[in-house]
Amino acid sequence: MGKVIRPLAETKIGNYSIFPERFTLEECGEYHFHYRSVRIAFTPDEFKDFLRLTRFDRDKKEKIFLSKVMRSNGDVIDKNRLVTEYTKNTYIKHRKDSAKEADFFKEPAYIHVHYRNLRLEMPIEEFVQVANNFENARNALPIQSIEDMFCRMENLSYVVIRNFENLPDSVEMGKHSDLDLLFASRRDAEEFVRITNAERTFKESYRVQHKVVIGDSFLLCDLRVTGDNYFPTDLSVEMVNSRKRLRCFWIPQDVPYSYGLAYHAYIHKKHMKDDYKDRIIHNKYHVMSMYKPVRPNDKSVGFYA
Repeated sequence: MGKVIRPLAETKIGNYSIFPERFTLEECGEYHFHYRSVRIAFTPDEFKDFLRLTRFDRDKKEKIFLSKVMRSNGDVIDKNRLVTEYTKNTYIKHRKDSAKEADFFKEPAYIHVHYRNLRLEMPIEEFVQVANNFENARNALPIQSIEDMFCRMENLSYVVIRNFENLPDSVEMGKHSDLDLLFASRRDAEEFVRITNAERTFKESYRVQHKVVIGDSFLLCDLRVTGDNYFPTDLSVEMVNSRKRLRCFWIPQDVPYSYGLAYHAYIHKKHMKDDYKDRIIHNKYHVMSMYKPVRPNDKSVGFYA
């Protein structure tokens, strides 16, 4: 039992189901208990315990308590399994025999979701609703770690611009934190704000810093977008379009990364930090000849030409 803290997501789904009335028990080496579109698999010993738990005197008028049996963790079918399968609808072919209880003969395919010893069958349209509900529920949970935040960003087009070497395990949190993100579009940036519940730290519309609560602390993130003049547009587009994977997040390829770092040092900041020097492939004159400096929309960014 548990007390609900708050609902995370709710979705209305229709009455349509693959097996709206099925209630069967099958023996096939193991035991399958089917209830509508749900199947639970038991080992023979588990099934014996299941039967013992369901025996009671129906003539008794007092409250009935069904006792419990504890099973060893090793004696479970598919105890570590979580699989989603795109499944051909063979019920169409067997609608007159083994699938006569089904109500699912038009769609060519459907979804199997295996979760440990539980299997769910659902039409694709319903699966999409369930998947979206789970996604909304996950995003409504408090973010527990930097890795958790990046996992929620999996469907976004972005790169971490710089200072990603120790992510996600070791990063400064709190008021001195600083994570620079570049998104492919404003829609991606807005989606980041939505799924992380990020809040602006300044009222001015041109400021891009956002606060993301993570665990019992927070991370300050600057949200840049291609075409916002923080970088020359062709450089920012190349940084995102040619991105590569690093651990659980995305970073630019080496060459656009070096250009971006040099541009930031010499155009935004006017000087090169010592720890930046070893990371840059090309010198500042090469970078400046490749990309014409632009004035950033964010007035808080220094500009030196």
